[in-house]
Amino acid sequence: MGRSSSFRKLLEPSISDKPGITPYRVVLGNVKEKLVKTRRRLEHLLEDLPCDYDTEEYCETSDQLLEPLLLCHQSLESCGSSVLADGRLADLIRRVATFGMVLMKLDVRQESGRHTEALDAVTSYLDLGVYSEWDEEKKLDFLTRELKGKRPLVPPNIEVAADVKEVLDTFKVAAELGSDSLGAYVISMASNV
Repeated sequence: MGRSSSFRKLLEPSISDKPGITPYRVVLGNVKEKLVKTRRRLEHLLEDLPCDYDTEEYCETSDQLLEPLLLCHQSLESCGSSVLADGRLADLIRRVATFGMVLMKLDVRQESGRHTEALDAVTSYLDLGVYSEWDEEKKLDFLTRELKGKRPLVPPNIEVAADVKEVLDTFKVAAELGSDSLGAYVISMASNV
């Protein structure tokens, strides 16, 4: 088999159970484009800027990234390019399968007093009283009820101090990034539940 026919096989893989599959270079070009838009979307989220990308234009889950990578792996295997398939591509597939889209988890740490200030601001705004003045049982009942509820606790138009806004923004970004992106949420200096 000549060099030119081997190269042609790489560009036009034949996978019998996947008719009409595009060459892996085109697929990887699309993956790159999606990853660039994913990064831009995350940057917009962190800067609290609007992002008008359609959900098909970026990756939200590791499965959306794994699918084309696995197709490329199968394609390379099918045309006799196991050396390429089992190299860096296989490493990347293992990393994405293990760590997800973020490749590492984000740990968030805040001091418990900041949380209390944020909840004071929210409960006062909603005319529910002052959270920090409640006994532990009332706090737990309130938090449990709100976590089980379907409506957002924090009104979108609430005006708060800069320190409170930072805490609320942290929760907002954590929610938008999703649980796959988060490791531990550490609340320091907590004296009770």
